[in-house]
Amino acid sequence: MARPSMEACGIDVFATARNAGFPIRCSRQRMNHPLIMHYYR
Repeated sequence: MARPSMEACGIDVFATARNAGFPIRCSRQRMNHPLIMHYYR
């Protein structure tokens, strides 16, 4: 049985990652797939 995603459970993934100390942002370039996030350190 598959588990639901964090987003489906109402978890704010971006806030959780930032609170854990991970710098996170979305790529806004058109050439990238809109659902793929790029992480920068």
